[in-house]
Amino acid sequence: MPNSPPSACQCGGRRLAGQPCDRCGLGKRSNHAKTTTQRGYGADWQRLVKQRKHDPDCILCADCLERGIVTPATERHHIVKIKHDATKRLDHENIRDLCGPCHDKRTARGE
Repeated sequence: MPNSPPSACQCGGRRLAGQPCDRCGLGKRSNHAKTTTQRGYGADWQRLVKQRKHDPDCILCADCLERGIVTPATERHHIVKIKHDATKRLDHENIRDLCGPCHDKRTARGE
Protein backbone atom coordinates (compact mmCIF):
# COMPACT_ATOMS: atom_id res chain seq x y z
CA MET A 1 0.00 0.00 0.00
CA PRO A 2 1.49 3.41 -0.96
CA ASN A 3 2.22 6.02 1.69
CA SER A 4 -0.01 9.06 1.95
CA PRO A 5 1.48 12.35 0.77
CA PRO A 6 2.44 14.83 3.51
CA SER A 7 -0.28 17.16 4.70
CA ALA A 8 0.18 20.76 5.81
CA CYS A 9 0.26 21.50 9.53
CA GLN A 10 -1.25 24.69 10.95
CA CYS A 11 2.30 25.97 11.64
CA GLY A 12 3.33 25.53 8.00
CA GLY A 13 5.30 22.32 8.57
CA ARG A 14 4.63 18.89 7.08
CA ARG A 15 2.82 15.95 8.67
CA LEU A 16 2.97 12.41 7.38
CA ALA A 17 0.05 10.12 8.21
CA GLY A 18 0.37 9.01 11.83
CA GLN A 19 3.48 11.15 12.40
CA PRO A 20 3.97 14.46 14.25
CA CYS A 21 4.68 17.69 12.38
CA ASP A 22 8.33 18.02 11.35
CA ARG A 23 8.37 21.66 12.50
CA CYS A 24 6.27 22.06 15.65
CA GLY A 25 5.75 18.44 16.74
CA LEU A 26 1.95 18.76 16.72
CA GLY A 27 0.38 15.33 16.83
CA LYS A 28 3.17 13.81 18.92
CA ARG A 29 1.92 11.34 21.50
CA SER A 30 3.79 11.03 24.74
CA ASN A 31 3.82 7.97 26.91
CA HIS A 32 3.40 9.14 30.46
CA ALA A 33 4.90 6.84 33.04
CA LYS A 34 2.70 8.37 35.75
CA THR A 35 -1.07 8.35 36.08
CA THR A 36 -3.02 11.58 35.68
CA THR A 37 -3.46 11.74 39.46
CA GLN A 38 0.29 11.32 40.01
CA ARG A 39 0.88 14.15 37.52
CA GLY A 40 -1.42 16.48 39.52
CA TYR A 41 -4.74 16.02 37.73
CA GLY A 42 -6.81 14.22 40.38
CA ALA A 43 -10.28 14.89 41.76
CA ASP A 44 -9.49 18.44 42.88
CA TRP A 45 -8.30 19.32 39.35
CA GLN A 46 -11.42 17.74 37.83
CA ARG A 47 -13.61 19.87 40.13
CA LEU A 48 -11.74 23.01 39.04
CA VAL A 49 -12.15 22.11 35.34
CA LYS A 50 -15.87 21.49 35.85
CA GLN A 51 -16.25 24.90 37.53
CA ARG A 52 -14.41 26.65 34.69
CA LYS A 53 -16.52 24.92 32.03
CA HIS A 54 -19.56 26.67 33.51
CA ASP A 55 -17.88 30.06 34.06
CA PRO A 56 -18.86 32.50 31.26
CA ASP A 57 -15.38 34.07 31.43
CA CYS A 58 -13.69 30.71 30.77
CA ILE A 59 -15.73 29.07 28.02
CA LEU A 60 -13.85 30.61 25.06
CA CYS A 61 -10.26 30.07 23.94
CA ALA A 62 -8.15 32.97 25.23
CA ASP A 63 -5.58 32.71 22.41
CA CYS A 64 -8.24 32.72 19.68
CA LEU A 65 -10.03 35.67 21.30
CA GLU A 66 -6.79 37.68 21.15
CA ARG A 67 -6.85 37.11 17.37
CA GLY A 68 -10.54 38.05 17.11
CA ILE A 69 -11.74 34.45 16.67
CA VAL A 70 -14.49 32.91 18.79
CA THR A 71 -13.68 29.27 19.62
CA PRO A 72 -14.90 27.16 22.56
CA ALA A 73 -12.24 26.32 25.15
CA THR A 74 -11.78 22.58 25.58
CA GLU A 75 -8.44 22.51 27.40
CA ARG A 76 -6.96 24.12 30.50
CA HIS A 77 -3.32 25.21 30.29
CA HIS A 78 -1.01 25.99 33.22
CA ILE A 79 0.91 29.21 32.57
CA VAL A 80 3.54 28.21 35.14
CA LYS A 81 4.03 24.45 34.82
CA ILE A 82 3.19 22.28 37.81
CA LYS A 83 6.72 20.86 37.82
CA HIS A 84 8.10 24.40 38.28
CA ASP A 85 5.68 25.49 41.03
CA ALA A 86 3.21 22.90 42.35
CA THR A 87 1.56 25.51 44.58
CA LYS A 88 0.03 27.14 41.49
CA ARG A 89 -1.62 23.92 40.32
CA LEU A 90 -5.16 25.02 41.28
CA ASP A 91 -4.58 28.78 41.06
CA HIS A 92 -7.21 30.24 38.70
CA GLU A 93 -4.78 33.03 37.75
CA ASN A 94 -2.30 30.39 36.52
CA ILE A 95 -4.77 28.70 34.18
CA ARG A 96 -5.49 29.73 30.60
CA ASP A 97 -8.55 28.29 28.85
CA LEU A 98 -7.71 27.17 25.30
CA CYS A 99 -9.08 25.21 22.36
CA GLY A 100 -7.30 21.97 21.45
CA PRO A 101 -5.16 23.37 18.59
CA CYS A 102 -3.99 26.38 20.65
CA HIS A 103 -3.17 24.11 23.59
CA ASP A 104 -1.24 21.77 21.27
CA LYS A 105 0.75 24.71 19.87
CA ARG A 106 1.70 25.96 23.34
CA THR A 107 2.63 22.47 24.47
CA ALA A 108 4.73 21.88 21.34
CA ARG A 109 6.60 25.11 22.10
CA GLY A 110 7.31 23.87 25.61
CA GLU A 111 5.06 26.37 27.36
